[in-house]
Amino acid sequence: MDYKKTKIVLSGAYGMGNIGDESICETIARDLLTVRSDSRIDILAWDEKMFAKNHRELLKDTRIKVRKALFFNFFSHNISNYIKSIASIWSVINCDYFVWGGGALIKDNPNWTKAYLYSLRVAQLLRKDIIIAPIGINVIKNPETISLTNKIKHPQLFSARDRNSKKNLLNTVPKFKDDEIVVVPDPVFHLGDYIDIKKEKTDFFRIGINLASIRDDSITDEELINIIANFLIGLKDLGKIQIIHLPTVPSKDSYLFDQLLVKLGDHGFESDEIQCESPLEYLNAIKGTNFFIGTRLHSIILASNINKLPMVGIIYEPKTSYLKDDWGLDFIHDIKELKDIDINQTFNFDEVRNESRNLRSQFNKIINK
Repeated sequence: MDYKKTKIVLSGAYGMGNIGDESICETIARDLLTVRSDSRIDILAWDEKMFAKNHRELLKDTRIKVRKALFFNFFSHNISNYIKSIASIWSVINCDYFVWGGGALIKDNPNWTKAYLYSLRVAQLLRKDIIIAPIGINVIKNPETISLTNKIKHPQLFSARDRNSKKNLLNTVPKFKDDEIVVVPDPVFHLGDYIDIKKEKTDFFRIGINLASIRDDSITDEELINIIANFLIGLKDLGKIQIIHLPTVPSKDSYLFDQLLVKLGDHGFESDEIQCESPLEYLNAIKGTNFFIGTRLHSIILASNINKLPMVGIIYEPKTSYLKDDWGLDFIHDIKELKDIDINQTFNFDEVRNESRNLRSQFNKIINK
């Protein structure tokens, strides 16, 4: 095998300030460098400044560069964006491997799917070796989205993050056979492999909470807040309690925490909101809690990296149910079951974490062949 420097382009929902997606990027990039230490990785980000803000530690590694994501900006009249797009295409032209994903890059929304498929289609046009990192996908019904998704050609690796996502992919893109799509749990389950995480002791009971609207309209935001507030009020016998809101998408979710504080009223809770800029900051914030309530998927997965942290996950989208179904994760519940939670119960994530590490093995088979 020729040990020349391996050039890799990584493309996904990066540089948009979503801590979940940035955690995926952080883990995949570190996995690739672990598998092939002489790699040079160009990461395509929608907003390079936002990406740099979210990945200060990662970008200290000189093997990693940030490029402008490919899509709307390519035909921009802005000369700066045009030049950046040419540089990004040049990166794809010169790469040995193009890694696409993970996360929810395919949704039943043609504009969303088209935006994320653009860079993949460029790589396919250039006949690059393509790796699709674990993606999640719900049921697709929109004919245009189905047509777009069927433009995916056979990659070196096609991975889905759960069995339901694989089933939905096979139904959407029937040209793929069952054994051509591999199930690998979300890589963020093993982000802790790259970070020294130790549970911190606290002087009082600290509850970390991540809030998001329930997406299936089965419950309103007001009902969601009422249930969580009543649950928290029921914990007052624990003594001094501090509630810390840890949003993964602050621009969408912080208003829910404001509503929760209003509902809690004069019950004597201390409160704070920590808007973390990076996955590492988020993990550090979680490790300072005694109990965690997670709604968004990656808040739950990030919290699983903290050993022996009692937690509860709330189902807010099908993808959370998919995770529970695959691994029998009994700490994930419907919001209406929150009142029956044991706040001292811990869970073992060794099995799903070890399975997620299989992504490194899959990378190794392809890149070091």
